[in-house]
Amino acid sequence: MDVQWKEAIEEQTWVLGIDGGGTKTVFAACDLRGTVLGLVETGGTNPRRITPRKSAAIIKEGVTALEEQVSLDRTQCASIYAGIAGFTFDQLARSCLTAALAELGFACPISVEGDLRCAWAGATGFAPGIVVGAGTGSFAYGEVPEGASVLVGGWGPHVSDDGSGFALGRDALKACCKAVDGTGPATVLVEMIIERLTLASMRSLADTLQGSQNATALIASLTELVFQAFRQGDGVAEEIIKRGAAELVQAAMAVRRRLFAGEHRVDVFPLGSVFTHQPSYVDLFQAKLREVSPGDVVKKPLLQPYEGALLLALRDVRAEHDWDTVLANLSHRA
Repeated sequence: MDVQWKEAIEEQTWVLGIDGGGTKTVFAACDLRGTVLGLVETGGTNPRRITPRKSAAIIKEGVTALEEQVSLDRTQCASIYAGIAGFTFDQLARSCLTAALAELGFACPISVEGDLRCAWAGATGFAPGIVVGAGTGSFAYGEVPEGASVLVGGWGPHVSDDGSGFALGRDALKACCKAVDGTGPATVLVEMIIERLTLASMRSLADTLQGSQNATALIASLTELVFQAFRQGDGVAEEIIKRGAAELVQAAMAVRRRLFAGEHRVDVFPLGSVFTHQPSYVDLFQAKLREVSPGDVVKKPLLQPYEGALLLALRDVRAEHDWDTVLANLSHRA
């Protein structure tokens, strides 16, 4: 065993990785060989959905719970990487969350960024590639070892999030309204959504959405119904899903043109709750990608985003880690 590794393990040197989303946040600690020491899950920390102060409070609670779970000593933490959804360009939220971690007494380097890089690092293991996320929101992101990166999408539900769970649910609602008005084709989604939302009729939809505490999440939850209708042969649902998959491929191709021009093959990693829970969406995405860029390969992510946060924390400690060992240890956990 390498002497430095042995000393690090004996001293219980560890790093902290945080993956914060809109519905949940994962806190993980590992030693310098990538062996996961502890894992805690809390509520979401996306500051677009809750205040930065509330997000900071959840961060403090999660870190404290993790330390108590495995008796970690924060004075021996070598690095912290937090990837939090919703504030890639929000300096106020970044400062608030960085301060929250510093107030806990950590003296190590602290990196707080959006959740894109930890998703990419976990999926690719630092190899060149493109991650395409389809959860409540959507994005495509790529990075190369030289440090260049490109983000496409991630604009939020009000103006974009094409191909996301929210977009699929929104398009289903629009189709239902048109079906009821007679300006669009009939669809089984009308009755399915009336039942799911316990509406008196589709005309009650506006009041239900206005009364919801989180209309974005409510609309995104309808994705399941869209895929059910698709499996029943509903043409409207099929069109919605195929359009969403094509929009995500367009986002991936925009990253490819700017970051991997001239490359015959690029690895593409679909991730996020819609891809995870709806394998047919992966199939449609892969089929469309094959049409427009036949040399590219759709691959399953190596690791989860919280493990990507651990990788980035480890890289902040020392660039010359035995990454094969680290990835193997994290993969064993997965």
